[in-house]
Amino acid sequence: MLSHALRAASIKPSFTYNGSAIDGTDLTTYTFSSVSIGTAATNRLIFVTVNSVASANRLISSATIGGISATVIESTPNAGASTKIIYAVVPTGTTATISITFDGTVLRCGVGSYSIYNLKSTSPVSRANGSTWTSGAISATLSVPENAIILAGVSNSTNSNTFAWTNLTSNYDSLVDATFRFSGASTQVSTGSTSYTVTATATSAAAGRLYVYAWR
Repeated sequence: MLSHALRAASIKPSFTYNGSAIDGTDLTTYTFSSVSIGTAATNRLIFVTVNSVASANRLISSATIGGISATVIESTPNAGASTKIIYAVVPTGTTATISITFDGTVLRCGVGSYSIYNLKSTSPVSRANGSTWTSGAISATLSVPENAIILAGVSNSTNSNTFAWTNLTSNYDSLVDATFRFSGASTQVSTGSTSYTVTATATSAAAGRLYVYAWR
């Protein structure tokens, strides 16, 4: 349950990108220590994009942020490369340990940390994903209201080149090993749109999925 301050319709939400971390080993539980979580506040929610690559369908079975149990917003099981979202209310601290447990072995994992303040609801107002690659580009289109905060992640298993983002600001782009690359991006729109298209592009990219979420 969100506090009245988080639900107040007159307050515009805001966000900051804090940092990222990666682990290139095969594990079931990943622990990322001392990840930046931004400025402490009673109305702060920490959202984490979780990039992963697996050889079988994998779900996030549990996660914590700074020792606080996190909610998994999207945990669709799929083999290959994917991005999922977890969040928790974390009012204190500027760094935290992020721990993520999958329901089986994952080949690689990475996280991106975002602080969101004055959010009306933790339920996404819109979400979309893309799986079709054309000349190294992948896109997804969603509907976003005024002042919506958009977070996106692309996890790719056949690309060693940096991703360029369209309609989002790139936050992190990590080459995990020779071909596995994780990237994340975000923005806050000032004007709503019923057809907001996000694209991630990288030379030679051809496998994996793009996931995009919006909150207000």
